[in-house]
Amino acid sequence: ISIIYGSSNLYKQGQKFVWAGKVIIFPRYRNKTRQNNIALIKTKTNMTLDGQESKAIELPRVVYEPPIGQNVLVSGYGDVDEKPIKKPIEDPSKYDLKAANFTVKNRSECKLKYSDKYTENETFCAQGCSGVYIERGDIGDPAVQKNETKIDVLAGLVSYADLAMKNSLTIFIKVGSYVFWIQDVMKNKTKS
Repeated sequence: ISIIYGSSNLYKQGQKFVWAGKVIIFPRYRNKTRQNNIALIKTKTNMTLDGQESKAIELPRVVYEPPIGQNVLVSGYGDVDEKPIKKPIEDPSKYDLKAANFTVKNRSECKLKYSDKYTENETFCAQGCSGVYIERGDIGDPAVQKNETKIDVLAGLVSYADLAMKNSLTIFIKVGSYVFWIQDVMKNKTKS
C-alpha cells in the first residue's frame, strides 16, 4: 500500500508518497456489518508535511457527534482507473482531488435504509448536497467539520453507501468514538 499526498492531482508533479509499513485494524471490526470499520496505517518512513498542500488534522473530542443538519466536507479521488501505462492522460482533471459537502442526517434514516449494516452510536448518517455521492474509491475518505471552537476536526470516515447513487445516504464512522484507541496506538507507535 502506498500513500500519495501533497498534491491535488494523482499524477501531477509535486506529489509525495510513502509506503505503508503496517495496517492496524480496530480489534472489534466486523466485516459483515461494517461495525468498527476503522484502521490506522503506520508508514515505513515519516511523512513530510508542508502545512499547505499537506498537513495534519485535529482529532475531535471524545464522542464528538456531528450535529444533525450541519455539513461535513468529504474529500477524495472517487472512482479513478489506474494511469494508462506509456500513454498520455486524456483528461487530467479526472485525477483531481474532489471535495463535496454532505449534510448530517438523523441516524435513524440510515438505520431504515441499511438495516443489515451497523448504524449505531459509533456512526453518523449524511447525504451528499446537490446530487453528489460516494463512489467506489471513496470508502475511507475523510469527513471534516469545524468543531465547537471552529477548529477543523476529522469528524468521520466514509464506511458504507450505495455506490454512485445520487441522493444516497452514507454511513460514516464517527471518529470521536475511537479517539482513545487512536491515541493509544499513536502513543505506542514504536511497539506496534
